[in-house]
Amino acid sequence: MTHEKEPVLRKVRDFGATIADTFAFLRLHWRPLASLYVLFVVPFLLLATLLGADALPSLFQSFSDGFDGILPKLIKLSPLLLLSALNYLIGSTLYPTLVYLYMRRVEESPGERPTIRDCTRLLLPKTLLNLAYILLMVLALGLGLIIVLLPVVGILLYVPAMIWLVVCFTILTPVVTIEDRPFPSAFTRAIRLVTGRWWYTLGVVMIIGLICYFISSVIGIAVNLVTGQAAINILDPEKDLGKIFDRNQILVSGISFIVQQVFYLVLHVCMGIHYFSLVEEKDARGLDARLDSLGSGGRGPASSLPEEQY
Repeated sequence: MTHEKEPVLRKVRDFGATIADTFAFLRLHWRPLASLYVLFVVPFLLLATLLGADALPSLFQSFSDGFDGILPKLIKLSPLLLLSALNYLIGSTLYPTLVYLYMRRVEESPGERPTIRDCTRLLLPKTLLNLAYILLMVLALGLGLIIVLLPVVGILLYVPAMIWLVVCFTILTPVVTIEDRPFPSAFTRAIRLVTGRWWYTLGVVMIIGLICYFISSVIGIAVNLVTGQAAINILDPEKDLGKIFDRNQILVSGISFIVQQVFYLVLHVCMGIHYFSLVEEKDARGLDARLDSLGSGGRGPASSLPEEQY
C-alpha cells in the first residue's frame, strides 16, 4: 500500500498548486481536523443554536403581533440572544484557530502527526488574540462608517478601502495563529504579505469560497427537502413568523449549519496553504537578497538577517 506524500507547506505556489495542495493536505489530515472541530467547536455552536431556538421564536412572534411589542420582547430576550451570539463568535473563532495551530505543528515537525495536546497547547492565548483582532476590526469598520456620511466622496473612499483591507485580512488569522507577533503587528504583517499578490489572493478566496458555498448549498437543499413545508409556508401571508420560525425549525437550521461548517475545513486549510506560500515568496526573497548582498562584498553582522517567525 502506497502512502500519499505530505505536501510541503512552505513553498511558493501558483493557483493550481494552491488548490491541489489544499486537497492533498485534507486527504491526509481530515480525520484529526474533523475530530478537533467536533470536540472543541461543535459544543459552542450547538449551545448557540439551543439558546437561539429558545429566544428567536418569541421574537419573531412579536413582529407579527405589531411593532409595539418588539422592544419589550427584545429587552427581555437580550440575555439569551447575547449568550447565543457570544457562543457563536467563540466557536467561529476557535475553528480556524485550531486548524492553523494544527498546520503550524505540521510545519514545525514534518512527518509527525499532531496530537490534541499539540493543538491545544496555545489554543487559549491564540483564540483570545484572534478575538481581539476581530473586535478591533469591527470597531474600525464601525468608525469608518462615519466617512460614508460624506456625500459620494465618502462612499467612493470607504467601499474600495474596505474591500482592499478585507482581502488583505483573509490571512490575518493564519498570521496571528502561526506566528508569534505582538498585538497588533499582525495587521501590518498581513498587509505586507498580500501586497503585490492582492488580485491573486482575491482569486483564491473567491474560488475556494464558491467551492464551499456549493457544498453548503447541497446540504441546505437536503435540509429544505425535509423542512420544505415550513419553507413554503413563509410565503403564506396568513401565517405569522412565530409559527413559521418555531423552535423545531430553528433547531433543524442550526444543526444543518453545524454540519455545513465541517466542509469549511477546505476554506481554512486553503487560506493556510496560501499563507505559507506568501511567507515563502516574500520572506525567502528578502533573505536571498541580503545573502546575495553579503556574498557580493556587503558586510554586516549576522544579526542583520531578518528573523523569521511562525
